[in-house]
Amino acid sequence: LLEENELAVSEEDLFRAVLHWGSRRSSDAGAVSTDKTGVKKFLKGAGVMDQVRFPIMSPTFFHQAVEKAGVVPSRLLLEWYQYHHVGSLLYSQANVRLHHRLPLVRGAGCFACRDPSHGPGCE
Repeated sequence: LLEENELAVSEEDLFRAVLHWGSRRSSDAGAVSTDKTGVKKFLKGAGVMDQVRFPIMSPTFFHQAVEKAGVVPSRLLLEWYQYHHVGSLLYSQANVRLHHRLPLVRGAGCFACRDPSHGPGCE
C-alpha cells in the first residue's frame, strides 16, 4: 500500500501512521512503545520508511516531528537535507520520491508541478 503513488494522504500523515504502527508492532503487549531503538529496528526490518517521501515534507514538520522521532535512518534524513540545501543539483524530476502522491481521482494531472495537461510523471 505504501508503494502506491495514488494515496489520499499527505506524507506527514503517512509518516505519523507509519510511526504509530511501528510503535504498536514493536511492543510485545501491543501497547505503544516508547523505545526508539526497538521501533527503529522494527521499521527497518519492515522496510516501510523507504516508502515515505521525506524530501517533499515541509521543513517545519521535518524538524519538529521526523528528526525528533529518532527512528528514521540517517540516509533518509540526508536525502531531505540534500534536496532542500542542494536541490536540483542531485535530483531530477523523474525521481518519484520528489513528487507528492496523487489524489485517488484519475486525470488530476501532475501533483508536483500542478499542470493538469500531463499525467503524474513530470517530464
